[in-house]
Amino acid sequence: VRVRERERAMDEAGAAANNGAEKAETGTSAEARPAGDGSADAGGAADAPVVRLIAKWNGKEHRLEVQESTTVGDVRRRLQEMTNVQPKRQKLIGLGKKPNPGDDIPLGSLHLKNPHSFMMVGCPDEKVLLDASEISDLPEVVNDLDWDFDPSEADAAQANAENRRKLE
Repeated sequence: VRVRERERAMDEAGAAANNGAEKAETGTSAEARPAGDGSADAGGAADAPVVRLIAKWNGKEHRLEVQESTTVGDVRRRLQEMTNVQPKRQKLIGLGKKPNPGDDIPLGSLHLKNPHSFMMVGCPDEKVLLDASEISDLPEVVNDLDWDFDPSEADAAQANAENRRKLE
């Protein structure tokens, strides 16, 4: 539910930014500037070129507007907020010439088209299976593959009344 609310808010913010972009050309709107990574200040950094990204994940499109100075790691953190996929579990395919660019690379150095679509592969925390060694309350499992088969025991098992009752 939270993810849908975030997507709806992002779509509304994107529509507001698009409407404000026309006004920004005449200098009448400050709302058209992207949020970026929070490093923009009033000293001209807000005029940095904007990169529009479309991340496709799990059959959905997630839209981002960031500055060219934003790093791949910042994009991963923004995607984590939208998808609940930790950055270490994200694989960004098509975000550059390499299949999975490093986190310290700025988007401006990747020479992306605007808007740029890429695919994200990853699993959210809720769906990650834990290692059995990390779980303390597992039931004991009997390894019956180590037992040797003895044909004389098979006849005794078939003759057992309890086993016959279970088979009926």
